[in-house]
Amino acid sequence: MLQYCPHLAFDDTMYENLKAAAENDSTDSLYAQIRVDPYALERIDAVPFIHTPLHVAAAAGKISFATEIFSLKPSFALKLNENGSSPMHLALENPDPAIVRRLIKLNKDVIRVKGKDGLTPLHLVSKDEKVELLAEFLSACPESIKDVTVQNETALHVAVKNGQFNALKVLLGWLFSNCKKGASDVQNSVLNWEDKDGNTILHILVGQDNYANLQMVKWLIHGKINLNAKNSRGSTALDIVKDKIQNDVNIVRIKNMLLGAKALSGDSVPSAPTLAEILVKVNSRDAFRNTQIKLNRFKEGISIDTRNVLLILFLLQQAPIKLHSVHLAECISLRRTI
Repeated sequence: MLQYCPHLAFDDTMYENLKAAAENDSTDSLYAQIRVDPYALERIDAVPFIHTPLHVAAAAGKISFATEIFSLKPSFALKLNENGSSPMHLALENPDPAIVRRLIKLNKDVIRVKGKDGLTPLHLVSKDEKVELLAEFLSACPESIKDVTVQNETALHVAVKNGQFNALKVLLGWLFSNCKKGASDVQNSVLNWEDKDGNTILHILVGQDNYANLQMVKWLIHGKINLNAKNSRGSTALDIVKDKIQNDVNIVRIKNMLLGAKALSGDSVPSAPTLAEILVKVNSRDAFRNTQIKLNRFKEGISIDTRNVLLILFLLQQAPIKLHSVHLAECISLRRTI
């Protein structure tokens, strides 16, 4: 049960004084208020959704105050106000990006804070085509590329739906040039991500009338996007193109590009098995499958030390050698690969 804490009772006067200090970029006023009320920042932080002094400073571009109050109360940077905006969301509305860059240096995770409609700052710069900030966000926080809105949209979906093709170029360029561990899996996942209607970015692109789509579709084909993914209506990208006016030269070009890349219509693509169908097959008398399951269960049930011994025995059986101490050490070092 929550207990009432008198020292955390909200003080409207204190709150207004701190907001005024933020607007004036006055750290002296900030500490003057803290001397009067040591729990001033705690009172604000105790409110789940509130327009904190950091929100005020971020919106006004007051870097000194923002930096100071962040050092005192880092949790403010991840807090939403009553309108579903974090300090970073508001900072992006400021014409001067200096405050945005300062917040990133203080805590890169501000890029991933989900506000109203699940929009993160990365989604917003994709929507508004702030390409320089977009590139900086991806560099500072690569994981943000995986974040989705309440509509299950990635930043790529947001860029395409808003016709921001320069932003899409930056996003695709980052995905295709990323060389970090797991980059291939990230590229495959993000490129083929489906929104709430089951649409990948390819579905959306081919459904729009824009000459720039030709280049984007070409990039996606080379990026190994699944050309035959079906949306919730059972349509592939080729189906959507075929439904459009065929005397449009751009539509014809896109259709030819898809056909040249072996794209299929939805009725030619077999449906993926459902989870229920997969589980039913497990009950079948499939010797190979049953053996595989038993091996997996066995592997999960043995200790690291046992795996080490089994590895050494396996190596001795495959190629009998005289193990010196260095050979033994090398075998032990491989234990995590089994």
